[in-house]
Amino acid sequence: MVPALLAALLLVGTAPAQQPQLGSALPKPRLFTVVPSGGKAGTSVEVTFTGTELDEPEGLFFSHASIKAEPIMPATPAVPDPKQPMPKPNPRQPNRPTPVITKFKVTIPADTPPGIHDVRLVNKWGVSNPRAFVIGDLTEVLEKEPNNDVPEAQRVELNSTVNGAITAPTDVDYYVFAGKKGQRVVVSCLASSIDSRLLPEVELHDKNGRLLGYSRNYHGTDALLDRDSSEDSDYYVRLYEFAHTLGSPEHFYRLSITTAPWIDAVFPAVVEPGKPAKLTVYGRNLAEGKLDPAAVVDGKVLEKITVTVNVPADLVAVQRLTFTGHIEPQGAVLSGFEYRVRNATGVSNPFLLTYAKAPLVIDNGANDTPETAQPINLPCEIAGWGREEARSRLVQFHRQKGDIYNIEVLSERLGAPTSMYFVLRNPATMQDIFESPDNPDILSPQFFSRTEDPALYKFTVPADGKYELLVASRNGDTLASPRHLYRVRISPEQPDFQLVVMAADDARPDSCQLDQGGNQSYTVFALRQDGWNGDITLSGEGLPKGVTCAPQAIGAGLRHASLVITRRGGCAGLDR
Repeated sequence: MVPALLAALLLVGTAPAQQPQLGSALPKPRLFTVVPSGGKAGTSVEVTFTGTELDEPEGLFFSHASIKAEPIMPATPAVPDPKQPMPKPNPRQPNRPTPVITKFKVTIPADTPPGIHDVRLVNKWGVSNPRAFVIGDLTEVLEKEPNNDVPEAQRVELNSTVNGAITAPTDVDYYVFAGKKGQRVVVSCLASSIDSRLLPEVELHDKNGRLLGYSRNYHGTDALLDRDSSEDSDYYVRLYEFAHTLGSPEHFYRLSITTAPWIDAVFPAVVEPGKPAKLTVYGRNLAEGKLDPAAVVDGKVLEKITVTVNVPADLVAVQRLTFTGHIEPQGAVLSGFEYRVRNATGVSNPFLLTYAKAPLVIDNGANDTPETAQPINLPCEIAGWGREEARSRLVQFHRQKGDIYNIEVLSERLGAPTSMYFVLRNPATMQDIFESPDNPDILSPQFFSRTEDPALYKFTVPADGKYELLVASRNGDTLASPRHLYRVRISPEQPDFQLVVMAADDARPDSCQLDQGGNQSYTVFALRQDGWNGDITLSGEGLPKGVTCAPQAIGAGLRHASLVITRRGGCAGLDR
């Protein structure tokens, strides 16, 4: 969903306040919610929807072609209800009213890959904006009201996913499940990762009301907690909006209560294309996993396993982001693929493994002082993580005067809860050459790519000699875990760019539609990398007959431009 503008900008002086660009005033379907927001592979589910300009829906279109939807035709009432408006006539059957379609039957084949897929609604006005539709492998149920207190708690089976919503600020949802002694039960609540407005807090209680754990903001606004069942008994999940200030159908969630595996981290999280990678997976309910007392997240000791992954070498694959989880805008420049594990219950959440752009070096974990700085050869990428609080990492390298290297630190863009910085030093003079400031780059309010990772730094070696690079997190004094991953690239410039294409409306959910004889604009953002500053020519190829696209250019140093497509025809109409 395109981020909404939070407030009007008040300008001092005679200039008027800037108003959000609302795009075309022509009717356009805008999809707000899809209920349920997912389904189990190998099943069919009835789906309802809300939004604007959704009258006379014709179908649902999914980003994965195997998922199909067909409208559920309501029975035509024998006697019209005088309290309801008259239905629109059907020109093919003038004596019968047109049924109002409010539901679709969605069929999900058993081999549909798990993860987040897009769903759009199609009607006479065109195709809507996308919404998240999650394919899982657990039993799916809908929330049933009332479930606002312990006596009303909705009973669900272990290894189920509940699709629900906090529809009012004071709404509280209770669920109860039967746990067995020794089970490690993971409670996951998806919110921001499926584009929900909800900021959930999730609590777990025993049958006597004792609080066993709580969670919020595990990743974005998603919540995650787990607890080992101490006895065969009922356990209660309490879910609510954190500040009890917001609630609506758009504050929806997917709550999973399961013994399936969960991946918290994989180290290293960066791999070299075409080389088998030996990885350590940290998480919960890992098949044959062993507890690692040194790996703790939110007070819970994680399990770990060691695996070997065959990394793709294909040039096209290496340049793509193949991932069915949630990616924030600041991570749009990443290239990588997802990794999952399984146990007897099911499949884990996806974890993103990214591709290195230089030979990979693993942080040795004992390089937190100048005396123990880890020697490296350039160019390279360093894979590290904040395993202990208040620890920074030092590496040393020798370079010659005039050498030019780009230094880039990625962490928050990998999904880590960090605020990284680095310091480049000359140990011979005991002076700092550069310390990274806060990164001010947001690209655009429409595509808000602000990140806590430092901006790329171009280092021109001033003299022959040895140099040190210190890498640390600003919150490292209090926070450390396997989730605090980072990668550091020190390499010559590799100028490149990536493009992100979005609908032109910067304040509402939007899609693109092309009317007969009309035009449609797209906003194209240029994500420039490693100093690339040249012109970028935009064009459209493979367009349908009668549709043209005039070439456009994003000039040197510019970040975005509008690309317009045109359809021949008479006057603008409803033919799309």
